[in-house]
Amino acid sequence: MSCKALMRFTIVTSVISLVFFGFVIFVRCDTIPFAGINADYDGTGQLGNLTAPCNSHCRCSSSLYSAICGRDHIGYFSPCFAGCIQSKIIQDHKAYYNCSCIQEGLTTADDQGDFIDARPGTCDAKCYKLPLFIAFIFSTILFSVFSGVPNTLTILRFYHKNKGKLLKDPTGDSEVIKVSQIVSDNQRSLALGLALVFLRIFGTIPGPIVFKMTADISCIFRETEYCGDKGNCWIYNKMKMAYLLVGICCICKVVTIFFTAIAFCLCKYLPKDNSEILHMPVKNPTVKKKRKN
Repeated sequence: MSCKALMRFTIVTSVISLVFFGFVIFVRCDTIPFAGINADYDGTGQLGNLTAPCNSHCRCSSSLYSAICGRDHIGYFSPCFAGCIQSKIIQDHKAYYNCSCIQEGLTTADDQGDFIDARPGTCDAKCYKLPLFIAFIFSTILFSVFSGVPNTLTILRFYHKNKGKLLKDPTGDSEVIKVSQIVSDNQRSLALGLALVFLRIFGTIPGPIVFKMTADISCIFRETEYCGDKGNCWIYNKMKMAYLLVGICCICKVVTIFFTAIAFCLCKYLPKDNSEILHMPVKNPTVKKKRKN
């Protein structure tokens, strides 16, 4: 590919990657209700507060996170916050009984006839869109990495000043192509080094920091350690996190397309100092005929 063709290839693959990444935001699943966070305790209690009248007598601690799923298909921070006072081990799985905060949902009985109120773990989202999500993410990454090699080749490639037209050499032994280098020979190693430095400064270093900040912003419930210090995040606002991550990645793709387009338009303004004359041997058809005979 020529220099401009490489840039066009980078722009096209970046646009396709951006389109696939935009589709990701539409692959969503319903948020699982979580008591005290995004769902109240059967009309009692307040959002953002795990304590409600049904579990106030339990004196639960939010420093111990052990999620359970009630028969009402609502998640609870721990068996204590669900008001459960009894548990059993059934076929190597734990089950909770007599949970004062769980009043609705289908009841199932164990082998001894007791009705199970909750089971350990988070509730099943009952969403089967994961293969579609993986397909979009894989396509996004695939078209993103396509621009890696063209970006490097663009620095090392020649740009044809006379748009591929051959000029006859006065001697008649060769044809002349006037080309211009994107980067002169003595500065190519420096150009590749600077490209890597920019990639590290604006990508590798701030990337993890930005994503960590995104996770912190999306946190809706944190562990409260002793002395009031905040610890790990237990529950995230998944929709908010998804919008933030997709937005950041889309902005980066738009920046890539914007600067590549600028470089594409500025090719014709390369300095004359980088110009070079290449001599191409003239193809003599008469010589070929003699060789065939």
